[in-house]
Amino acid sequence: MKLLAFCSSVLIFRCALALEEITISEGMVKAAQQEEDQKTHKATKSKCTFFAGTRYSVPESSLVNCYWYNRNACCKRIEVTSVFSSLLSKLEGQSRRCYDMLRYLLCYFCSPEQHFWFRDNKVFVCKSFCDDIYSHCRSAVMNGLEFGKAFKNGEDFCRGNNFAVQEDNVACFAFDPTQFDGAASLRPWLPLLLLAAVCIIVVQLTM
Repeated sequence: MKLLAFCSSVLIFRCALALEEITISEGMVKAAQQEEDQKTHKATKSKCTFFAGTRYSVPESSLVNCYWYNRNACCKRIEVTSVFSSLLSKLEGQSRRCYDMLRYLLCYFCSPEQHFWFRDNKVFVCKSFCDDIYSHCRSAVMNGLEFGKAFKNGEDFCRGNNFAVQEDNVACFAFDPTQFDGAASLRPWLPLLLLAAVCIIVVQLTM
């Protein structure tokens, strides 16, 4: 029993050090990220043409539904909240990929690259993006209508929602699937997170 208690104490001590390492590492990552954000903003400040060029992209925290634009955004949090509260809340039966694609599409006005594909007061969406949305969302339902029955194809969907459709070889708004790959960002932390979980169990057993 004494040996078990000693081993438990040693493990708890190592766990405490590991948890402290996680806290310190997170702080360092956040500090580095903030510094990188400032550098990125200085280098990539863009004119937001969707807003008639009256604003420029800036870092905008808490863009929950469009979080991938936090570091450099043309939109404001209240604008994003307004769009999503009135649209995606009415969506039913969608797959995860469908939901992600629709979110990405609806966040177009946040993109600091909008000056490339917002022309003549129109948002030009890549045809492949429209087709992929239709493919992944055709069984989803919004306002009682099934996508596959409400629209003939991806181009019909985009045009029906006031987007212009553009062939992919010309500047257009395209889907970036890497923005929704959360697993990759967790991989470096998995060993420490698993150790933290073991620590919690050991502490509970020795109490």
